[in-house]
Amino acid sequence: MHAPIAQPSRPGRRPALPARRMLALALGAAACAGAHAGDDYPSHAITIVSPFAAGGTGDIVARLTAKALYAELKQSVIVENRAGAGGVVGASFVAKSRPDGYTLIMHTTSSAVLNGLLHKNLPYDAKNDFIPVGLIGTQPEILLTSGATPAADIKSFIALAKKNGPLNFGSSGVGGIMHLSSVHFATAAGIDAVHIPYRGESEAINSLISGQTQFQSGSLVSTMPLIKQGALRVLCIMSTKRSDMIPDTPTCPEAGLPSLLSTNWHALFAPKGTPADVVAKLSDAVARVTRNAGFSDQITKLGFSVQTMSSDQLATYRDEEIERWKAVVQAARLEAQ
Repeated sequence: MHAPIAQPSRPGRRPALPARRMLALALGAAACAGAHAGDDYPSHAITIVSPFAAGGTGDIVARLTAKALYAELKQSVIVENRAGAGGVVGASFVAKSRPDGYTLIMHTTSSAVLNGLLHKNLPYDAKNDFIPVGLIGTQPEILLTSGATPAADIKSFIALAKKNGPLNFGSSGVGGIMHLSSVHFATAAGIDAVHIPYRGESEAINSLISGQTQFQSGSLVSTMPLIKQGALRVLCIMSTKRSDMIPDTPTCPEAGLPSLLSTNWHALFAPKGTPADVVAKLSDAVARVTRNAGFSDQITKLGFSVQTMSSDQLATYRDEEIERWKAVVQAARLEAQ
């Protein structure tokens, strides 16, 4: 009997691995890749979506933050404006983006909190579809009236409103921080008021000066020139702390309205599913940015107080803001549409 002839081996081919071993190797490789997702992050440009129009406060904050993050991460950071529907368009885009840390959103109180309370059928979950990265700063709203109004302070204004009401108040649109802050005031003061939404903050301010509306909330920085001219008067600051820009103006709690607090905050968020180590790297970079004196000076000039928060701290803060504004919406009987 002849011995079997050995088959020549084919160069470049290895014996096939059992299916179970192949699966184990594949899972192991995936686990290793996931565990080190942020090792080379960022390897290309990051985009910060501003869900509001170019030139506004939110856009300016986003661009200052992008420039500062470039210095920290040594990678390009681009700002892309996706305005519309009070921030819904931009937030929807980011919520559906690839969760890899390369698409972020500069959320505000309106886009992160108020939209979720006022709209039933958003194309995303306002709370659960975003991971907090880091807080940039907070800016208190102020309560404004015309400089021609006979009331010199908040108490006399409330008395005048109860005598001559209902009053009209304007805002830059339904559901925004200006709208809800004014509703908050009317509810806390116990006055009747009618909301008149305009196409922007400047239109609302012009109506206030002309007397078509009698009060509204607003930003101190954007209205400061008109305040100095006497065209507008600040009744109180919706914060627990006075502003260095108008140190003689009382806070609303000092003026007898302890619950009247309204802060427009700006913070970076990432889409749900972004790897934890990428979020951590971004959060650390944002913390370094907010501690930078040069950046802090720029943001302070916009009327912001710069604050540093970790991802977990920002999550807690966001959740507290949701509960606080939920109470305002319920008290004002603003049903979600």
